[in-house]
Amino acid sequence: MGIKYCNGKRLRRAFKACTEWLTRQEEEVNKINVFPVPDEDTGTNMSSTLREAIAETLNTKDISLNRVAQKFAEATFISAKGCSGIIISQFFKGFCEGTNGKERINAKELAQCFILGSQYTYEAVNEPKEGTILTIIREMAKKAEELSSKEDDIIKMLNIIVAHAKEILKKTTYLLPEFNK
Repeated sequence: MGIKYCNGKRLRRAFKACTEWLTRQEEEVNKINVFPVPDEDTGTNMSSTLREAIAETLNTKDISLNRVAQKFAEATFISAKGCSGIIISQFFKGFCEGTNGKERINAKELAQCFILGSQYTYEAVNEPKEGTILTIIREMAKKAEELSSKEDDIIKMLNIIVAHAKEILKKTTYLLPEFNK
């Protein structure tokens, strides 16, 4: 049967689960950061940004889809730490735009949210570099769009997107000219 739609309640639970997952993976993400410098704080910055944002979002009484997305996007922007925090805040700003006027979204509409999120991240960076989080976000959005035309189960779609993102992550440093000399 699967999950065919996402409403505000489900989106808030998903944001919470993602925040908890990233918090558990914080040190691992710190280790893989190499650009622009290997400062080992990307995981810390992103998880801190998301923890503050989810705390704000959980306090919101209005759990309509757009309000949850909007509150999370606003809270990530306000609490953004470092470049990675700013980038993910812009992803959620674009994602939020995709929920405008909707009480719930299906797989195709979720893919559109990812695409908008990806576009916002690229527009937010003066000189986008391939081999960074931008590449992973863009490739996730492309995979979501591709899958949404044939898969209506959101959980299946997300599992495939996450697996794809892990494969892209393995290739990212090879895309950075600074690390291929």
